[in-house]
Amino acid sequence: MKRKNIWIHTGYDGSAPNSEEGIKQIKENVFVIFPSWKKEKGIGQEAKGKGFRLGFEVINETNQTQEVILNIDWEDEERTKMKLRDFVFIKGEKDTEWQLIPAFIQGSISIVKLNLPVGRTLVYLNPKYNYSDNEKFVEKVSKNKLVEKEKAGESEEKRNIWLLKIGEGKTKVLIMARNHAYESAGNYCVEGMVEWLLSEDSLSKYFLTNFVFYFLPMTNPDGVYNGLNRLTSLQGADLNRVITKPDKAHWTIKKTLDEIQPHLFINIHNWMDKFKDGLLCRRGKFARKIKFYMPDQIEYGKKWYIEDEEVIFQKRDISICPNPEKSWKNYCEENFGSIGLVFEFPWFGRNTKIMKETGVKALKACLFAWMELMNQ
Repeated sequence: MKRKNIWIHTGYDGSAPNSEEGIKQIKENVFVIFPSWKKEKGIGQEAKGKGFRLGFEVINETNQTQEVILNIDWEDEERTKMKLRDFVFIKGEKDTEWQLIPAFIQGSISIVKLNLPVGRTLVYLNPKYNYSDNEKFVEKVSKNKLVEKEKAGESEEKRNIWLLKIGEGKTKVLIMARNHAYESAGNYCVEGMVEWLLSEDSLSKYFLTNFVFYFLPMTNPDGVYNGLNRLTSLQGADLNRVITKPDKAHWTIKKTLDEIQPHLFINIHNWMDKFKDGLLCRRGKFARKIKFYMPDQIEYGKKWYIEDEEVIFQKRDISICPNPEKSWKNYCEENFGSIGLVFEFPWFGRNTKIMKETGVKALKACLFAWMELMNQ
């Protein structure tokens, strides 16, 4: 969308809104952005006002820094989630890392004031990691002789779903990310894990001898590419549920799990809770061991929230998770006897470097906990 010398670019891989029709310029250097804008009606978090997906470029073609005001209208009639939208991340052409910028909340609008440098500046709610970023990452790491790359399947729109294999041990660990399109933390955690496993670190070499790691780094490429929040399409599948609408990406996940039958299953998400890292695991004892090896990340304002399904099920007087609530960790537990867990690592207080480090810490904690459990 071009307006004189300051304009907003959207409609590209991973942008939200995903069309220029979701952008309005109300006066010079002042814009209104509608992240929920879609040509068709969505359900769940794809409905107007319900999601957290935001991503576009602001382009300054003048020869000096300009003051720009972005009015991000979430169209959230309930406004109960607006306290989670009081910031954005930005990254300019010359920046090496994302910077958190405060937003001022008025009703359903997050107001962001920028001193916009010359060139292109990315503005996102969660740091960008789109489909093409994943393609580049997979291509890069697959050149390493320790990595085996396999095309696990395709999405409904024929985008790649890759499976990476690293290691030669007997204990199988499967790590999955990006079930939900807006949750870019999973990709950065996976990058950190893979880079560490391929490093010269003596501990990583030990683990590669005793474990074999499988990575599904981006399971929802259509949702990511089309700027969605949680689903594969506006009325599509929730890839974090065993029972959902028919979808090729969902079928690919199930097929891959059935073929590998992991001993340890890890699914990485990022909810928007600013001060809680989430650890969802039926086996409370194993979860507490992970917390021991990876304490609260207080330096980033985070405290663990551990959801112990053993305790929850006892309170509900049930032995297994009800079908509508089942996620892939439940599927792996019930079908393969796996230990299954979900991490939730929110972006607030972190940047991409820290998120990669968080992924490494989480993987180490899981492996230490597994080894301790097996040695008992």
